[in-house]
Amino acid sequence: MSAGVNIQITDATARRTLEGLAAKITPPGRKRLNAVLGRAAKRTLRRHFAWADSAKANQQGFKRQHFWARIRSATAYDAALTTDSSATVVISDPRAKGPIFGGTWGAKESKYLAIPVNPRAAGIRPSANLIPNVHFMPSKRAGNVAGWLFTTTGKGKSAKITFLWRLQKRVTVRRDPTALPTPERMGADLVYAATEFLTPGTA
Repeated sequence: MSAGVNIQITDATARRTLEGLAAKITPPGRKRLNAVLGRAAKRTLRRHFAWADSAKANQQGFKRQHFWARIRSATAYDAALTTDSSATVVISDPRAKGPIFGGTWGAKESKYLAIPVNPRAAGIRPSANLIPNVHFMPSKRAGNVAGWLFTTTGKGKSAKITFLWRLQKRVTVRRDPTALPTPERMGADLVYAATEFLTPGTA
């Protein structure tokens, strides 16, 4: 599953400029132009995701998983989907849907979603069995949270409980308004690419 990125040029100046440039060439030429725009959009997205990976810290203070670097690596221009009216950039990592679109998701491969609550559990699935002696503590309240997975150290009165994951039926992710480049940035990059493509001696 992938996250399709439908780029709407909302910057009025950029949109008018691109429409004017496209109107000057025939449909076969427009397909070539859209290929140029698709590759330019990919570059802008990948550059933005590289910035996000360096600028956005893990909100919980856990060891960084380089989420945005993975999204950058999964971003590609799909030449096979280019037509004389559109070009497609695909993000093949489905996790990109959370910050880009926002929404609520439930578990697909297990009964519950395991949300790390401890740095030891960051980036690890409980099913991997990388942390020994993990136990389940059910929630006393009915609702979205089913319980917690924890481990213990010591015995008797000196025993210590360390919570690792919170088990939930679903999780809601808020849309991140900075997940994608600004319309102005994207518009400017596409106009530059289109103008360079259509200028004699530069294409």
